[in-house]
Amino acid sequence: MLDVNIILCPTDFSKHALKAVETAEQLCHYLSATLLLVHVLPPVPSSTPISSTIQSGPPGYKDPPSTVDLSIGEYIKELTVDAEKKLEDIKENKIKKDIEVEIEALNEGSEAEEINRLADERKVDMIVISTHGKTGLKEVFLGSVTEKVIRHAQKPVLTIQSEV
Repeated sequence: MLDVNIILCPTDFSKHALKAVETAEQLCHYLSATLLLVHVLPPVPSSTPISSTIQSGPPGYKDPPSTVDLSIGEYIKELTVDAEKKLEDIKENKIKKDIEVEIEALNEGSEAEEINRLADERKVDMIVISTHGKTGLKEVFLGSVTEKVIRHAQKPVLTIQSEV
């Protein structure tokens, strides 16, 4: 019998990925497993400063937006903080309180490589991943993150298909 103690579930915060999170949560509940909720940051293409216009308040806020210049390191740090906040929000608002949840935002390498590297490093017993990402488009060619994870994973991978 498959002994499952840790289930890794990567998310890009899309509705499709959240469906996989729901399934991983249910499996963790029934198997008394820990959920390792992961987000891999998008690659940052260059080492030049990034200029970004940000709104200082919620949509409709009356103050004008301001421009912020960030170094690549600062930009990655901001992306990491934002991803960790989103992961915490999922943990607090979408996962049952009786499930142990660990979160991790990764910022090195390609998504599939990082997911499989972390799975090996943390000795996870299963990966639960959505067949679709943010685009919602079906991948009909080699190269999708899910397909690469399946091809290189050392542990069982459960794919969750949600309606497109």
